[in-house]
Amino acid sequence: GGFSQTSIPDHNGCPLIIKGPVKPGTVVTAGEVSSQYISGLMMSAVLMNGKLEIHLSNPKETPYLTMTQKWLEKVGAKCFVSSDFKKIEVSGPVQISAFDETIPSDWEGVAFPLIAGILTNSTVTIENIDGSGTQGDEAIVEILSSIGANLDWNKENRTLTVIGGEGKNRLSTQNLEGGELHVKMSSFPDAICALAVAACFTKGKVILEDAEVCRRKETDRLKVLKTELSKLGADIEEKEDSLSGIRLNKYLAQAGICSRREADQLIESGVVYVNGAVAKAGDRVFPNDEVICNHKVISGKQDAVVLAYYKPVGVVCSQKDRHADKLVSDQLQFPVRVTYAGRLDKDSEGLLLMTNDGNLIDKLMRGANRHEKEYVVKVKKDISDDFLSKMANGIYLKELEQTTRPCRIEAVGKRTFRIVLTQGLNRQIRRMCEASGQEVLSLKRVRVANVELGKLKPGEYRFVSGEELSMLYAEAGIQA
Repeated sequence: GGFSQTSIPDHNGCPLIIKGPVKPGTVVTAGEVSSQYISGLMMSAVLMNGKLEIHLSNPKETPYLTMTQKWLEKVGAKCFVSSDFKKIEVSGPVQISAFDETIPSDWEGVAFPLIAGILTNSTVTIENIDGSGTQGDEAIVEILSSIGANLDWNKENRTLTVIGGEGKNRLSTQNLEGGELHVKMSSFPDAICALAVAACFTKGKVILEDAEVCRRKETDRLKVLKTELSKLGADIEEKEDSLSGIRLNKYLAQAGICSRREADQLIESGVVYVNGAVAKAGDRVFPNDEVICNHKVISGKQDAVVLAYYKPVGVVCSQKDRHADKLVSDQLQFPVRVTYAGRLDKDSEGLLLMTNDGNLIDKLMRGANRHEKEYVVKVKKDISDDFLSKMANGIYLKELEQTTRPCRIEAVGKRTFRIVLTQGLNRQIRRMCEASGQEVLSLKRVRVANVELGKLKPGEYRFVSGEELSMLYAEAGIQA
């Protein structure tokens, strides 16, 4: 029921003329435009005589929506937010009285001295940090720690101590699965500037993804970061995203229609249309565009698919490797494009979870989430009690400069043991055995979280569904 217009003719920006009153009802929107936009709608509801429903198809910056919910509840508003943030309800009117409140500090103010401390040969203690907020940016501590930053975050004393310097404290992605750091930025976009700087001093590849929302801040942060850091010699690739549009061939591939190469052939043959016009090579697709291929409307979003796949020995977990004879992407023939949530090295076999759900992949691959992975391992020499004890208590891996977490292990034969890990360091079990004087002859993963390999044979797969799928999502902390 509201009304707004620009006050300067033919000028798309402030100042604006806005008139009310606004009325309760239902708003349907993508949710990825800006959390500030959604928060503004939520706050306006306290002025309405009734309930405002907001339906979001693709929620982003969700910690900020939680923050808004907490503030509304504090002033007496009835506010419901579903666990997946796709439905929000706020009821009004609410009479708000003045009140005093201490607002938690913005982690953006912590991030810059934090990065400065890591990158210099110094010890920095940041004091009076309020960790009670819901902004989500404190995830930067866990992320930086995962690549070797020496940090002590004492929530009770409200201090964060940073020990910087080179040598063993050098930032590196080598201990992570796949040797790469992937960070989804949609939940805490304000941290992208600090993380981008840290990435420039990190040995290995850092991918700051799901970052479209960072283009819709006070500036296009992705563009500015690429421009300014590139001036200093940084190697940065600015990837495609939903704001600048996604290439049509990639859009068709993500929709499970075909590979990108095949999509190029379809486009060239003239059977693909975008908004009624025949598509051309290089065309880009935006969120509200209509794409038709072979007389069928194509949706870029798919239902989640989760497969349990038995990776045979000799198959490489990579989408592209010119030196590998067999790739998972080639061996697993499935009509929807899926990728692995946790690797197995070439010489190992067993369970891979394959999915097109990027959120599930992210949750399962984060070592900090401590999801269990179970293996059956055969070694060259007889297993001793001393070997089992050392493995269970944690092994210092010199080449990774890290001690493994305590784990569960039991002998199931003279030279075979079963082990359950809650982390995924590069070739972890093989390195642990080597450090303990053993040599691995065979290694099979038989379980990830609650999903078991079961009776699958090498090269076979099955769907993860029903209660098993619900439990997997629950363990990952995702509302299925």
